[in-house]
Amino acid sequence: MPTEIKNFNSFNRKKADAGLLFVAGLFFLVLAFAVVYFSHFGLAPFQKMNNEKEMSAAAALSLASAPASNDTEIKSKTENEAFLASLSQTPVKEIFIGSYGVADKEILEELRSELEKVYGVQTTLLNPGPAIPKEEPFYNKTRGQYNSDVLQKSIEQSSSAYGQAVRFLYVADVNMSSFSEWSPEAPWLRADKNTNAALLSIHSFRINNSTLGKESARQILLERAKKSAIRALGVTVGFGFSSSAADTSCIMYPALTLKELDAEQSELCSPEKEAVGRVFQE
Repeated sequence: MPTEIKNFNSFNRKKADAGLLFVAGLFFLVLAFAVVYFSHFGLAPFQKMNNEKEMSAAAALSLASAPASNDTEIKSKTENEAFLASLSQTPVKEIFIGSYGVADKEILEELRSELEKVYGVQTTLLNPGPAIPKEEPFYNKTRGQYNSDVLQKSIEQSSSAYGQAVRFLYVADVNMSSFSEWSPEAPWLRADKNTNAALLSIHSFRINNSTLGKESARQILLERAKKSAIRALGVTVGFGFSSSAADTSCIMYPALTLKELDAEQSELCSPEKEAVGRVFQE
């Protein structure tokens, strides 16, 4: 082998050995530093970094949820204020219950007692009236039903002279229905805001061919009648616009079937429950 090549190979080997020694020395130097560092500080700095990340994530979650919670509270407060502002401005001092052809006085007394308990004002039974004439414009022979639009207009006109400080609930026992294309209430009920009279028929509440027994069937009728009476009076003062009117479990929900009516609670929900004292005052 030529002398020049031998010298060149020898030089490269020496250069490679020196490089290896440098890398090895640097490795041991870093290792020594790590041993000294962790023997003194332990894992605390890394734990602190992890904790900071966890805290930051928790803080971010908290900040993200806070506005939504506040928005919900603000929205609920605003809705309640708007609801209270929309209520009848004239306090209701007394409730009267009239009837047309209802033979069962115990039902009327149950309604009287329930309304007095719920609304906290004196509730009086009027002398029973005669049955509603089975003739036009009250009754339609073709449909075999009483026209609740005509009946409601009639009681509104006869009661309007007594003013907004009283409320009238007229109870009948007839198959009635609205003859208009769109009715705001179920067939058994007619009530409108800012009127002092509402109409309720117990005809639809009866249970025929029931295996429940006479007493159970009567209790169901009474429960349906009480819920409907409470709703009827509530609608006249503005409770139909409360937030709970959209809740199918609340009594102010406009049930259109008996199944929906039976699923409702037997007392007012919030916020109209808190508003009773504002509207009904003896």
